Parts: sequence; C-alpha cells; structure tokens
Amino acid sequence: MEWEWLAQLERSGSIAPSQGWQPLHVALYRDRELRALAPLYLKSHSWGEFIFDFIWQEASAALQEDYFPKLIGMVPATPCSAYRFLIDRREDSALINHLLLQIIDNLAQEVGARSCAFNYVDHAWMKQIEGQNYLSWLHEGFRWQNEGYLTFEEYQTHFRKNQRRNVRRERNELQEQPLEVAILPAGEAPPSYSNRMYALYANTNKKFGPYGAHFLNQAFFQGLHSHLGHRVLFCCALPQGRKGEPLAMSLLVHKNNQLYGRYWGAESYLNALHFNLCYYEPLEWAIAHGYHFFDPGIGSPHKVKRGFQAVGTYSLHKFYSSRLQEIAAHHLRAINQQTQEYLNRLNEDLPFKEEPH
Repeated sequence: MEWEWLAQLERSGSIAPSQGWQPLHVALYRDRELRALAPLYLKSHSWGEFIFDFIWQEASAALQEDYFPKLIGMVPATPCSAYRFLIDRREDSALINHLLLQIIDNLAQEVGARSCAFNYVDHAWMKQIEGQNYLSWLHEGFRWQNEGYLTFEEYQTHFRKNQRRNVRRERNELQEQPLEVAILPAGEAPPSYSNRMYALYANTNKKFGPYGAHFLNQAFFQGLHSHLGHRVLFCCALPQGRKGEPLAMSLLVHKNNQLYGRYWGAESYLNALHFNLCYYEPLEWAIAHGYHFFDPGIGSPHKVKRGFQAVGTYSLHKFYSSRLQEIAAHHLRAINQQTQEYLNRLNEDLPFKEEPH
C-alpha cells in the first residue's frame, strides 16, 4: 500500500487502461491537504485479482444482467491482505470510512459500475466497515508466525520427526547442486538482476499458458532497483563462485518486520529449488532478522507441511444489482463455512509436535 509500489505499477504500464485497469483513485482533502485516499480501479475483466469471481459472473449472466465494468479496491496483481483506505491520523476514521464508501457508491453510478469489491482486505479495517452492505467472502491464505525462534535449526526442532527429515532432505538436495544461494536487497543487487528477475518470472508463467499470472511487464521490474530497492529482496540461486546471472530467483517484499513472497522463476527445473528459494531461505532470513510474519503467497496446500498455517483472507463485495446482491448474500454464508472447514482440514497436516499439556 506504499505510494511507490502503486505508482510503479502504473508508471510501468503494467496497471493501465490498456490492460483493463483504469485508475479511479478517490482522494479527500481538507484545506487543500490530502487527508484520505482510496486506491480504486475500474475494470473490464477479473484477471490479476486472484479473487476468482466467475461464479458471480455466471449468476449475472443467468439473470441476463451485465457484470462489467466493476470497481476494484486492491493492490493490483498482489494477493496480500493489505488493502484499506488510507486515512490521516488526525481524522475520525469511522467518519472518513463512511464518507468514502458513499463517494464510491456515487462514483459507481456515474461510471456505470455494476459492483464494487475490495480484495485482500486488512482484517482490522474490514471490521471497521462492517454493516455497510458489503458481503464478506472467505478465501484460502497461508501465514508463518515467528514464535521467538533464534535460528532455522531451532525452528525445525518443533517439527515432528518425519517432516523434519523431509525438510532437511529438501534443503540438502539444493546444497548438493553446484549452486550458491544469496539474499540481496534489490537496491544493492546489480541492476541487471531486475531484468533477470523479469525474464525468469515471465518464463515460469509461460508454462501455465492462459492461466499464467503474467501481469507485470519488464519496466515494472526495471524500476525496482531505483524506486523500491529498500523494500524488495532477491533470493538468488547463483552458479558456484557467483560467476554469471542467477539461475533462479524469488522476489520478496518486506516492511515492519513482515515478509511477503511475491514472484519466482527458474531457468530450468531442479528438485526442491522452488521450496528453498520461496520458503526455506526466506524463512531463515526472516528468523535471522527478527521478522515475526511471513506470507509466502496464495495457493499450494503443500505449504502447510512446511510450517505455514492455512488462514482465511477476505474480499468484500457489493453488487448494485439487487437480485445479484440477494443471491450472493444467500449463498456466501455456506460458501464461507465450507472454506473454513477446508482450512481446518489443511491445518491437520501442520508438522508441529503437540505441546505437552
């Protein structure tokens, strides 16, 4: 939610009207001083949101109603639970939240939006706007919490024997390769690493065809070194001796003792490479630097066996079609209950020993 991240998405052309994202940010001023901001986009498709709302599109089609355009509040192409209205601390947040929601309703009518959704919302903010006719929709997420671990090895002692052995085997498989792993702040890495990160990211997404999450262009990655070098980390698998470009990379974002896994790519497949660059090496870095939270990204239940708890993330939805709003309200309670039961089942596979009573 930092200005530089949102600005880099737009100035790079990754998030732009030509890509189906029309920025329509709502700003409130008091005496010409910015006091509140709601990052908002008008959209003609659902790609890049990671909230798969096709069931509501189908319901809308069955009602013979238009589903697009729609207003979306989120950090584009970034499924991290961060979205909220940004409000100056001098203002009454409850009053400003209410006012912004009213303005957004008026904006939706003005631009012909059929709905408004806030995706991957900050949980505390979600509670602040309860009762504003937005429906909450529960989704799958993952989180690692630092319980005061001093080293990665100490963290592993809390695993059951079998899973501890599996993690050690996966780490050893990488160490047996002619590779070196390094985690570098983007601002300190060679500028060429930004281009390399883009190439690996694009190559990996290409393998998934139309379902690849290739939403960011090369210009976005090129701007990381100068604009976001203090927030971005590159986790690199380098040839032995560090001669040459990285063979695989993951990109992480960090702030306020919190770490977020975002993108990854590899030149070719190596066993356990993904697990090490996206989970184990970032975890070791987080522990060494005293970070207390790591969100490794959405999807892939195999994260649970590696110590990431399945947690709920939320999107909030308001459909301006009264019929679609009624249908969604009727079904979401059961959908959310099923999702919560699924998360509970996933967490039965957490690898930790049972604590003595």
